[in-house]
Amino acid sequence: RIVVLRGGRIEQVGTPMELFTAPDNLFVAGFIGSPRMNLLAAKVAAVDDTGVAVALDGVAESRIRVPRPNSGLKAGDAVTLGVRPEHFTLCEEGEPADIATAVEFVEHLGSTALMHAPAFPSGSLVVEHHGILSRDPERMRLSVDAENAHLFVGDGRAIR
Repeated sequence: RIVVLRGGRIEQVGTPMELFTAPDNLFVAGFIGSPRMNLLAAKVAAVDDTGVAVALDGVAESRIRVPRPNSGLKAGDAVTLGVRPEHFTLCEEGEPADIATAVEFVEHLGSTALMHAPAFPSGSLVVEHHGILSRDPERMRLSVDAENAHLFVGDGRAIR
């Protein structure tokens, strides 16, 4: 088990996998994992019995549904969407996508590539792609693995 401390205060105790897959707050989410979790400012667009739809701040036509029934959130609430780089899928043209963005640069790491998008209002976006890219893309269209997405409220607590 690992104890994550901040300023002498315990933030979370758990196995490495528990901390990675279910961080209690933004601090733990950004602390564990490499590359680190993408933390994107968003607003709640809609809430229903199946979950929450969020729109990313400053990203036109982004709408990502996260399965968090009974979240206590309401439309207009500010949240942070957390998505690990490996929980994005590159979409082909014509396929539905959650996010479309330019690609700033690509890090080739053998059979994996890290694609970096220009700064969003809340920071840059890193996407991990497994497989060899035939060429470095100028733009990417992405879908989010909603089952592995995280939502955090204003004080940094995770919504489960």
